[in-house]
Amino acid sequence: MAVPKRRTSRANTRHRRAQWRVSLPTLADCPCPLVGARPGVPSIAADETPAGYLPLSSFGVAPTAVQDESIINFDTPAFVYAGQTFTSVGVTSNGYLVVGDGGTGEDVAFESPGIPNPARPDNVLAPFWTDLNGEGAEGVRVTSLSDGTNDWVVAEWNVNVFGTTSNRHFQVWIGANGTEDISYAYDPAALPATSGFPTVVGAENINGTGGHQLPAGTLPTEDLRGHQHRPGTR
Repeated sequence: MAVPKRRTSRANTRHRRAQWRVSLPTLADCPCPLVGARPGVPSIAADETPAGYLPLSSFGVAPTAVQDESIINFDTPAFVYAGQTFTSVGVTSNGYLVVGDGGTGEDVAFESPGIPNPARPDNVLAPFWTDLNGEGAEGVRVTSLSDGTNDWVVAEWNVNVFGTTSNRHFQVWIGANGTEDISYAYDPAALPATSGFPTVVGAENINGTGGHQLPAGTLPTEDLRGHQHRPGTR
């Protein structure tokens, strides 16, 4: 099943790319504290995103190798997600990231338990959660991009379907401007095809009590944007 594709203009892509500026994050060695209100309930829907899919390699961002069934934590500028403020993300090999708190091996799963679900991992942004492997592929890239007015943390996967050399690449954009701004960007020339394994595209809050995923079996056919709804309780 596919979400109906909406036509969006990608004219002047080369000109837009030239306006962006990049700064590199640091690897996080420990959990980072969070502050803010009770978690909201995130959802995702087809919508325009800040710039579409912009390969981070075009900004000179080097990849970080990621092994099968692993997670790498990165310190980031402060950003808001589901009503709370965070300063780190944990990027997994399986096409999702864990927001804040310093992800561990307990937050790595090749198959999603479904969203929402209190079982770990929680607080996830999942542009293409399935059984993926960074071995034999470029891995992941995480950086900060600015258009001169606003800033985003961008995480990019360039990994393979487990047991194959079939590549999948996609991005999460997280606004670092004091308001919630979450989006998933996909290369329009190489939209993620089925992996042959269960796949989830969605978002979940910090305790797994609220979230949203595309219907089972639905693959992304265009960029998606996150939205926040009523506050939850921890």
